Amino acid sequence: MSDTDPVVLIVEDESSLVDIYSHWLSGDYQIRSAESGTRALELIDDSVDIMVLDRLMPAMTGREVIKEVRKRELDCKIVMATAVESNFDLIEAGADAALTKPITKDELLSVVSQMLAHEDYRELEAEYFDLLAERSELLASATSSQEELSTLGSRIERLATRLEDRTQEMDDNAFISLMRN
Repeated sequence: MSDTDPVVLIVEDESSLVDIYSHWLSGDYQIRSAESGTRALELIDDSVDIMVLDRLMPAMTGREVIKEVRKRELDCKIVMATAVESNFDLIEAGADAALTKPITKDELLSVVSQMLAHEDYRELEAEYFDLLAERSELLASATSSQEELSTLGSRIERLATRLEDRTQEMDDNAFISLMRN
C-alpha cells in the first residue's frame, strides 16, 4: 500500500464491523474509520475517494451524513450499508451504491472497485470530450493539417472504444449509478 492508494472511509457504529471491513480493504486501500456520522464529517475531506456508510446510526443517520457531504460538494462515492433492502431509496438519498447486510468480503471489494472504476470512466470521458473540442477547433482552423486531424481522430477512436468497453463491463445498477452522477 502506498500514499497514492485510494482512500476509503468506513462509517459504522458497530466496531466489530469497522474492524472486519478495514481488514478486508486494507491490502489495497488507505483506510479511515469513524463510529459515528459526526466523526465521519470530521474525517472526510477531498482525499476520500469512497465512503462505506452505515444507514442507521445513533445521533446522525447515513442520510444526514450524505446530505452534509453533498452540501460540502466533496467528490467521493458513497456506498450505503443497510440491514433493510431498499436500494432505490438509498440511491434517491444520494448514495452511489447500496449493500445489504450482512455484507460479504467479495461484495464489499466488488462495489469499492466498481466505484473507483466510475472515477476512471469519468476521467476517460472528460479526456474524450476535450479531444472532441480540440478536433472542432482544428476543423475550424485554416492552418490544421490532415496529419493532425488523423492523429487526433485515432486518439478519439481509441478513447471511444475504451469508454464502450468500460460500459459493457458494468451491470445495470453500476451503469445507472454512473449516469446519475
